[in-house]
Amino acid sequence: MVKQQKRRYLRRAVEGSELVISEPGVFIGKTASRLVVKKQRRVIMEMPLRQLRHVIITTSGVTLSAAVITLCAREKIALDFLSPRGEPLARLSTPVDALGTTGLQQVQAVHDGSGLHLARTFVYGKLKNQLNLVKYYHKYRKRVDPDFARTFKDVERQFTALIAELRRFVPEGEYDTGRHRLFAFEGQGAILYWQMIRLLLADDVEFAGRQRQGATDLVNSLLNYGYGMLYPRMHEALLRAGLHPGISFLHSFQDGKPTLTFDLIEEFRAQAVDRVVCGMITKGERLEMEPQSGNLTKLTLRGALYGGEGP
Repeated sequence: MVKQQKRRYLRRAVEGSELVISEPGVFIGKTASRLVVKKQRRVIMEMPLRQLRHVIITTSGVTLSAAVITLCAREKIALDFLSPRGEPLARLSTPVDALGTTGLQQVQAVHDGSGLHLARTFVYGKLKNQLNLVKYYHKYRKRVDPDFARTFKDVERQFTALIAELRRFVPEGEYDTGRHRLFAFEGQGAILYWQMIRLLLADDVEFAGRQRQGATDLVNSLLNYGYGMLYPRMHEALLRAGLHPGISFLHSFQDGKPTLTFDLIEEFRAQAVDRVVCGMITKGERLEMEPQSGNLTKLTLRGALYGGEGP
């Protein structure tokens, strides 16, 4: 089991320059040029620092040495801590200039209204990716799932018309008016999209619809956890690009919240999270929730990190 976990950790880290710690009771230390992960004094993995760009910790009971924190700061390796539900708790990273030239340009884009054109591209990308994922599943289900295939024709027509209308939309006037109009497009797309996801999963699990906060069902808990794993990745990418995470174009400003991260994550939800969650469920993978806390079990969380794709 330890060897299997080690291979999984190494594959994840090497491919994505990222280390995800989901096992409680581990210790993270360092040698001269490597990060070392131990459990019960046994080394379960080592990773060269030159390959590492991000560490995400999704469980309690993980110990980090002060030397590791200092080293990560010097090497500009971000440390993110998430709750078992995928909610962001804390972040340790090298201090950055919060409002440089790029940040001022972001502010200007909001003041002159040009930021609405960016916001429109975010919504357009999200709708296109949602439709593409539905088309992907239709390709495999059109001969075996009559209900899905029959509903797909009408949903595809409505989705295509909605996207065409969005492309014709020219943002002008008050910024908040344009923002609300774009959210209306997004909301209409969400109704169509989650209708198809509900049909897709109907034979495998009960899914009444999308619920964000306080979700207690399996599907929404998996989705929320997956989206939670996306947030630190997107946040880190924005910082490395020199963008200010708190100056957004689609979502309104909220003190202390990285609303630009909320903007950009929208385009990645369907392909990076929804497809993985649906694939795990339709393939019959073992997915469970703890009866007392309502959290996903540790085995399920591990599967979510390395989950499959496909119809």
